[in-house]
Amino acid sequence: MVRDQERVAAYVLDIVQNGHVLLQHDVHGNVASKPPIFNWLAALTSALGGGVSRVSLGLPSALACLGGMLLLLRLAARYFGQGAALWVVPLFAFSTLGLRQVFLVRSDAVFAFFTCLTAVAVWRAWQRGGGWIWVGLAGGAAAMTKGPHGVLFAMAGLAAVWWERRSGHPLPLRGRVWPAVVTFLAIPLCWVFGAWLEGGKPVLDKLFLDELVGHALGVRQGEPSAPGHKFGHPWAWFFTRMAPVSLVAVLGIWRTAKHPATGEAERRFERFLTCWLLGGLLVLSLQSTVRFIHLLPMMPPAALLASREVAAWLHRTTPHRTFGIAWATTATALGFSFVYLHVLDAKNPEVAVSERVRQAADDIARRYDVRRLEFVDAPVALQVHLNVFRPVLDPEAAKARLAGRAPVLLAILAESGHATVDAPQVYGRYPLNDRSELRIVGNAPTPPADPR
Repeated sequence: MVRDQERVAAYVLDIVQNGHVLLQHDVHGNVASKPPIFNWLAALTSALGGGVSRVSLGLPSALACLGGMLLLLRLAARYFGQGAALWVVPLFAFSTLGLRQVFLVRSDAVFAFFTCLTAVAVWRAWQRGGGWIWVGLAGGAAAMTKGPHGVLFAMAGLAAVWWERRSGHPLPLRGRVWPAVVTFLAIPLCWVFGAWLEGGKPVLDKLFLDELVGHALGVRQGEPSAPGHKFGHPWAWFFTRMAPVSLVAVLGIWRTAKHPATGEAERRFERFLTCWLLGGLLVLSLQSTVRFIHLLPMMPPAALLASREVAAWLHRTTPHRTFGIAWATTATALGFSFVYLHVLDAKNPEVAVSERVRQAADDIARRYDVRRLEFVDAPVALQVHLNVFRPVLDPEAAKARLAGRAPVLLAILAESGHATVDAPQVYGRYPLNDRSELRIVGNAPTPPADPR
C-alpha cells in the first residue's frame, strides 16, 4: 500500500474496529474524504475473511474488475460479435493502467464499474425510450463511491444523439427522466444528511468545501490552480498508461467517424462509445486535480472499440488460429504483468518501503504486546498490518507518557537518525530506507510483557 491507500485502509479499520459505519475517520481524526461504498465493501470482505488484510482490502476492486469484464463480454458479443468478445477482456486488463486497478485499495476501480453500469443504463434508456430510473440508481452508486462526476462521464455518450441526428438517423431521447434525477440526488444526499447528524459541520466542510469545491477550483490543500491547467495530462496518459488498448481504440474512433457501421444498433453503439471516451477525457482535462488512475472509467469504451478493430484484423483467420493467437497474446501479456508488478514495480521506492513496513509488522506482532502499542508518527500501514486502529499521539503527549512510571510501548519514526520523541529505551529498529527507520521504544528496561 502506497500513497493514500493507507488512509483508505484506515477508514476500513475504523468500521471494523470501532463500528463507525456511517462516517469514518483516519488515525489522525480527519473525516473521510470520499463517500463510503468502497469502505463498506472492504469492511464486509474483511469481516467475512476474519480481519483486515491486504487481500480483504483489495478484494472489492478485484470483484469490480471481474464484474466489468463480464459486462464488457456481453456488450462486445451483442454489438460487435464473438470475435470482439474474445479480445475485449485482454484489452481491458493488460495495460499499466488496467493492471493497477486489480486489488487497488482505493475507490477508483469500484467507481469505474459503477460508472460503466451508469453508461450502459444511459445507452439502454436512449435505445428503449425508458428505464431512466436505472440511470439514477447506478449513478447514485457511483456518486456514493467517489463523487457525482461518474454521471458526467456516462452522460457524455449522449452526444451520439446529436451525431445520429446530424447524419440523418435521428433517435431522440424519450421517457421520463425526472425519476432518475430524483433517485441520483436522493441516494448520496440521504447519506450526507446522516453523516452530518453524526459528524456535524466538519463533514460538510470536508465533502463540499475541500473535496468538491477544492478540486473544482484547484484550491485544495493550499495549492491554487486554474481548472484545466493540466489539460494535456489525461490525453498523454491515455496514449501511455492505457497503451496498447488506447492506440487501437484511436483506430476504432477513426473508423466510427469515417466508415460507420451499416447496422443501426452497431452504428449507434460505436458512436455512443466514442462520445463516452472522448467526452470523459475532456471532463478530466478540465479538472484542476487529476491523476492517471482517474482514467479508469474510460477503459471500458476504449476496450470495446479496440476489440472490434482486432476482430476485424483477424476476420479472415480460421477460428482455431484466432484462438491460438488470443492464447499466445494472453500468455505474453501475463508474462509482462508479472515482470511489471513483481520486478519493475518492486523497485519503486514507495513499494519497497511499504514491503518493509509489512515485514516490520510481522516481527512486531511476534515480539511485542500489540495491545499495549501506541503510535506517534509511524506509517499508517503499520496499524493496518497489525489490524489495530488507534488515534496517533502527538509528540508532547508521547513525551509525557515516557516520563511517567507506567510502562509505555510506542512506535515512532526516525529520520536521518533523529526521532521526534527521545525515548529512554529503544527495543527494536526497522530500517525503511536510507534515511528513515521505524523504532519501537519505551520507558522500561525491557518491553512490557505479553500476557499471552
